[in-house]
Amino acid sequence: MGAVVLSTADPLAKAELSHSAYTKWRQNGLPVGVSEAPSSPARPPKPQLVSPKEIPPPKSSGFFADFAHVADDESRHFSWCLQRLEELGVSYGDMPAHSFLWRECDKSSDNVAARLAVIPLVQEARGLDAGPRLVNKLIGFGDHRTSNIVAKIADEEIAHVAVGVYWFVSVCQKMGRAPGSTFTDILEEYGVELKGPFNYSAREEAGIPREWYDPSSTNEGKNKFSEVYDRLACIISMEKENSSLGKLPK
Repeated sequence: MGAVVLSTADPLAKAELSHSAYTKWRQNGLPVGVSEAPSSPARPPKPQLVSPKEIPPPKSSGFFADFAHVADDESRHFSWCLQRLEELGVSYGDMPAHSFLWRECDKSSDNVAARLAVIPLVQEARGLDAGPRLVNKLIGFGDHRTSNIVAKIADEEIAHVAVGVYWFVSVCQKMGRAPGSTFTDILEEYGVELKGPFNYSAREEAGIPREWYDPSSTNEGKNKFSEVYDRLACIISMEKENSSLGKLPK
């Protein structure tokens, strides 16, 4: 009967025959090893069989929703900066820029865990460190309007980093790896350097355990990790309530 099962192409009929064969075998009513199995099982015309590489991996809609929201925020931040530049009498492109961020993206293009570690957890996290310093510098120059814009952007970047932490931990869990050591290994593998001074309070709010980026920290941060991770979903949820059509901060 096993040969009949393997030679049946219809999936439902194959399943029913398999169940019937198992039932008979349990009742000692089915001999074993009396027929020859086909070299390959019969298959229906569909689905088409392709290489495993051609099968798109399942993707969480939440992953794309979170990072689509981050992209929407970034476009809004850019429009704020563009408007402020025009108010100051200059245009985007008048001053030179660098492509460091994109080079880091390119380096991690083949590894989702590396991309999450290098971009949200390192590059965007640097914005958490630099934002308050830039705000204070602008206030010192008397440019309160620009400082308000930078402060608003820096505040929203906390949720962006939190999204990165949440999904980095999720990816590590699926790989069966510890997030902290994986983060360290990735930075070493991709030659990414962590530079201070660090804004510890903003990084903690975003959910980055201090021992991930500060070797001088104690084990105290490890005890807080699970609590911080549980708060990330709440931070992300709150961020999603922000309007993508927000007006320029005054």
